[in-house]
Amino acid sequence: MSPSIKMESNGQAAGLGAALSARKASSNKCAKSSRDGKVMDTNNSSIVSKRSVERLYLDKPHFFRYFVKKPIRRSPLINRGYWLRMHAIEQTVLRFLKEPSEKRKIVINLGCGYDPLPFQCLSKYPEDCTGVTFVDIDYPELMIKKRDMVLDQSEMKHLIGDPNDEAPHLHSTGHESPIMIRSNRYVGLGCDLRDIARLDKILEEELQIHRCLVLCSAEVSITYMDVDAADALITWAAQYDDVRFCLLEQLLPDGQEHPFAQKMMQHFAKLGTPLRCVQRYPLLQDQETRFLRAGFHSVKARTLWNLWQDQSAVASDLRLHLNKVEPFDEWEEFALFSSHYFILEAKKSLAHPLNSKDQEDVVPQDLASGSQPHVQESPSIAVDAKLVLNVLSSQSKHHRKFGATIPFSEKAIGIHGGIVDKGRSNTTSIYQDISLEDTDAVYSSSPMGIEARACHTITALDDRRCLLAGGRTSPDNALHDCWLYHSGQWKSVDKLPIPLYRHGATSVGYGTADVGVLIFGGKTTGGIVTKRWFLWKETIGWQELYPSAEELIPRFGANIASTSSHFGILLGGMGENGVLCDETWTWKLEYGKDKDSALQLNSVKDFPIAPRFGAHLVWSSGGLFIIGGVSTTLITIEEEILRLSNESFGNVNMSTMLEPTAINIDFGQRPLLVGHVACAAGNALVIAGGGAVCFSFGMFGSWM
Repeated sequence: MSPSIKMESNGQAAGLGAALSARKASSNKCAKSSRDGKVMDTNNSSIVSKRSVERLYLDKPHFFRYFVKKPIRRSPLINRGYWLRMHAIEQTVLRFLKEPSEKRKIVINLGCGYDPLPFQCLSKYPEDCTGVTFVDIDYPELMIKKRDMVLDQSEMKHLIGDPNDEAPHLHSTGHESPIMIRSNRYVGLGCDLRDIARLDKILEEELQIHRCLVLCSAEVSITYMDVDAADALITWAAQYDDVRFCLLEQLLPDGQEHPFAQKMMQHFAKLGTPLRCVQRYPLLQDQETRFLRAGFHSVKARTLWNLWQDQSAVASDLRLHLNKVEPFDEWEEFALFSSHYFILEAKKSLAHPLNSKDQEDVVPQDLASGSQPHVQESPSIAVDAKLVLNVLSSQSKHHRKFGATIPFSEKAIGIHGGIVDKGRSNTTSIYQDISLEDTDAVYSSSPMGIEARACHTITALDDRRCLLAGGRTSPDNALHDCWLYHSGQWKSVDKLPIPLYRHGATSVGYGTADVGVLIFGGKTTGGIVTKRWFLWKETIGWQELYPSAEELIPRFGANIASTSSHFGILLGGMGENGVLCDETWTWKLEYGKDKDSALQLNSVKDFPIAPRFGAHLVWSSGGLFIIGGVSTTLITIEEEILRLSNESFGNVNMSTMLEPTAINIDFGQRPLLVGHVACAAGNALVIAGGGAVCFSFGMFGSWM
């Protein structure tokens, strides 16, 4: 081959290589652009939900309306969840605004989207915003649109204008200037958060940020970034002498196998915006360690569920106000959502060394030497290796939640009413043999005259009879009709003295001539929470009982069970303010003539398990169990089902219940034990149904 030909071949190869490199670079650029576009799309869904909250819950002026032209009313669950997110961010920013400082304050919203946080603060807290500059940062193409929307509305323009009412200065929209809009009160900045050097240069040139007191806020934004890039952004923020950081995003308190976590992770992956950071930092202590390693001095992270239950963070009168805006009864689903989101506040201040209060909020400072932090673990509950729960699957597609069980025999049960795919039901799914591996509902029956309902109770009186009491059609419409089931037939009996749902019910005198049903608490029409006690006997109907226990607060969703013929236990539940009741009581029923029965209550101190809401207390041949529900923290798989006593019915004393035992569970596909039903059938403990709407991520239904 001649030299000239060889040179030509090299030239062709070089040209081909350059073309392939250019094509690869172009492909990478397109992929990056596509990913960025999908991240920006998450903003569109978020602001629609926040606009729904704004219309229902927030006082005017409203600013989301300028960014959402066609409002949609979201479900009560999504409204409540987004309200809590918005409240958490607002309160964090407000504390920063009120923090005494001689320095100029800067509030930086990292990945702001169309969130109008600056305008809300300037309108609602004008005095606290004196001398404060708000900085919105997001992708340039998004910030151009946001700038145009801001400048198109006089209300927003006026708020960010200078005190002398000068109009905000508009910079060029070309690539040479990342500043989209500028005034003393507001800066709109188009910059990729992954380009930290450029971000730092712009902020220093425009604001001399190193001289300021800075708050960086990121609400479900940097979690979509490559984790190393997000970490670099946090480390960048920590370089400043006086800086705060507020981070709100997802966590995995019980791992990715938890049903809610599964739906959440699948949802964002399907959108093409996988949650990256949560996989490296799944727990609160992981996030705290992350910020301490970045250079912050003190860090405190808490779940939104923990925040909700804190009177200093969400006052009781504010929670009660929310209930008046729209009826709400999705408490288990709200707890699941807010247990999988957290808010973190980090602080660095060279001018003010750590004080004793700050020290309480940090992971031990051996992090400075690069060692791993010591994380204090919660007291573990012993596991009974001999007690194993095997989960049998059902092929039934009829998901039910918030129904009630009818024990037909030792092998057959029915699940009546509740919420199915098409709404509330008045049917009964009957499972003829619960011991079979693939048991299924053979048929469903519809008792004549019994209205479709959920959150009712059905209490066994003996092996042939049971009493259905109350329930609801909607959260503000409780029912008071009662029905006695006997030998395959339903008949109407005395109505409850007041309509009730989410009440507790248990049999007393089971299997005797004096058998009855004891009911406590619940909600009545209008969402009013009660602490009234009622006793039903077939011969005399309903009687109200008046125990002397003033400190027993009204509650619903409490757990009640008999421990012997006329003794029992009451624990947990939720007060009218939406906070779990951390109390345990024993009760004793004394029968009198006709309607002269009396009830005694005694408070139990130092009960060893956290309070639960929506759980089930069930007797079986293995003892007394508490099953599922929600608690003050997310219930982990290890503690979802606990045996409170291994004594037989009638032989229980409180000393045996102070050492609860966890059990081995062969779940297979882990069920979601909220909205479920549970009962004993023969020697079996039967748990069936349940599931939840996992916020906006989809439905997770449980089977038998």
